[in-house]
Order: sequence, then C-alpha cells, then structure tokens
Amino acid sequence: MSPSSHLPPNPQPTASLHSIEPDPDPFPEPQSLIPLLRLPPPVLVPRPLSSSVSAFGALRDPLTQLHNQAGRLSSELQQLIDAQAEALLGINNASTSPHRQSPAKRPSKARLSLSDARNGLLTAMRELVDVRAREAMIYGDMATEQRELAQVVRVNEKKTTQIRDELSKIHASPEAERVEKLREEQSVVTLEVSELRQKLRRLEAKNWELEAEITEAENVVKSRSASYEGSLNALSKKTTAFLSKHRQLNPQTALESWAAEAEACTVKMEAASREKEALESGIMLWQECLSTVRGYESMMREAVRNKTVSDTETRSGLVKSLDKATHELEDMLSAAEASKWNLLEVCIGSELQALREASAILNGVVSEP
Repeated sequence: MSPSSHLPPNPQPTASLHSIEPDPDPFPEPQSLIPLLRLPPPVLVPRPLSSSVSAFGALRDPLTQLHNQAGRLSSELQQLIDAQAEALLGINNASTSPHRQSPAKRPSKARLSLSDARNGLLTAMRELVDVRAREAMIYGDMATEQRELAQVVRVNEKKTTQIRDELSKIHASPEAERVEKLREEQSVVTLEVSELRQKLRRLEAKNWELEAEITEAENVVKSRSASYEGSLNALSKKTTAFLSKHRQLNPQTALESWAAEAEACTVKMEAASREKEALESGIMLWQECLSTVRGYESMMREAVRNKTVSDTETRSGLVKSLDKATHELEDMLSAAEASKWNLLEVCIGSELQALREASAILNGVVSEP
C-alpha cells in the first residue's frame, strides 16, 4: 500500500506545472490569456497515516511538510499568474483605451507589477522545483524500501515454494506412507477399542447384576451356615485342646508327625512280622536239628546201655548214623546262613561241631584192632 492511500485524493486532478506549454504569441488576446496561464491546483499524493502516528506527528512528517509547502507554492504561483495576467491586461487596456478606470472597478489591494510577478513566478518555480526534488528523493527512498520489501516477499515466496516442495516430498516419502498406514491401523484399533469399551460396559452391567445376586446368595448362605459355624468353633477348640495335649502345634504338623510315626511303626511291624516268620521257620529247623541229634543220641545211649558198642556191626551202624546226622546238620547250617539266622547258625554250628568231634572219636574206636 502506498503512503498516500489514507489521504483523500484531490477532487480536481489536472496536469502539473511542467505540462503547461508556452504560447507562441507573447501578447495574446485578453479573453484567451487568463485560461491559458491559470495554474491548476497542486497534485497532492495521499499519504497513509499509521494508527500509531498522531496528527501532530503527521504534520511534522517530512513528506507531509513537503506536500504542504508544495500546496503553498502552488497557491503563490496561482496568485502570481493572476497578477501577471492582470498586469498584462492593464498594459493592453492602457494602450487601447486611454481613459481611466472608474473608482468602483479599481481593486482594493495593491497590484504587483509585471516585473515583480514574473520574478515571483521564477522564484516560486525554483522553490517548487526544490520541493519536488526533495519529494522525488523521498519517494525514491520509499520506492527503494518498497522494492526491498517486495524482494523480501519474493525471497519468502521462493523459500515458501521450496519448503512446499520439500513438504510435498516429505508427504510422498515412505515415512508419510507409513504414517497413513499407521493411521489406518489406528482407525481399526480405535474401532476395536470402541467395541471393547461397549463390551466392557455390558460386562460391567453384568458384573453388577452378579454382585447383587452374590450378595443375596451370601446372605442366604450366612443364615444357613450360622449353626454350622458354631459347631465348627466348638470343634476347633476341641481340636486345639487335643493337639495341645499331644504337644502338637497345629493339625498339619500333627498329621505329618503322626503319619511319619505310623509309617515307622508299620516298618517296624513288618520287620517284626518277618522276624516272627523267620523265628517260626527257625524253630522248625531247630526242632528238626534237635530231632536228628536226639535220634543219634538215643541210638548211642541204647548201644551203650546194651554194651554193644564194641560190636563191629553196631559201631559201623553208629558211624553211618553219625555221618548222616552230620550231613543233615550241615544242610541245616547252610539254610540258616542263607536266611541270616545268626542265632540258629550258632546253635546248629555248636551241635554240628559236637557231632564232628563224636565222629572223630567213634572213627578212632572203630579203627582200633
């Protein structure tokens, strides 16, 4: 916007002083001289007044001062032109009509001479030239400033175009495509979230219904379990006293302790049962051993009582019976050793040793002549 956009334009814009062409006739007719020499009103270029500039500041503005000075000079030029025209008319009238003008038509103000009017016009024109020169300089600076501002705008437009090109490249980049894909995915996820929220609201409503039903059922259960809770408390006290009596801390440790003890007792019971069965078998074996030994001893006592020991046939029969008894005891000793019956091993071993010693003695007697 130019600096003159805020001032009202001149209602009668005409050509400037330099557009007046000189008349070739230095003494034109009086009727045609005034219109040709009348200077048009000055062309005032409106100047904008910033909202932050006061009226006093606008008057002190250099360009405003130049406009005011140009207007003043234009008015002076117009007056001087009028004075020049009147002086020229006076000369013409004096040369053509020697009679004097009536007092009623005489101007009340003193008129300028033609020479003073011409000199005044020259001076005013020079001053106006100087004003227009300073005005042109100011407008030149303003034009330079406007061109610089326009250059800034062009640079900014160029930068804007470059930035927009870069933005277009960015918007067409793989990252931008990925953003679009992510937005699409986000839309799907948002829809799922909305559906899940609706489902969650339905579940919350169902949960509230269940909570109410649970509360009602709990009240029924509590009313029904009140008597059982009393029995449970009594049983708990009884159990605590029972455990305290048996020096147990709680049912769990009592169960573990007593289960371990029961298992140990079971193991010992099984061991005792096995030992009982072994003893029973050992008794049978020992009874068999005693029967064998006693049978031989009875035979030996019978031979001694009958005094037939010296008889060859009798001694031979005793030796055979002794050898048989010895072999039977050896088998019994082997069976006791296999069954790890230590007590029977010792008992049968002692009996076997006695039979062997008797066999040695009897064999010695038989071998004598």
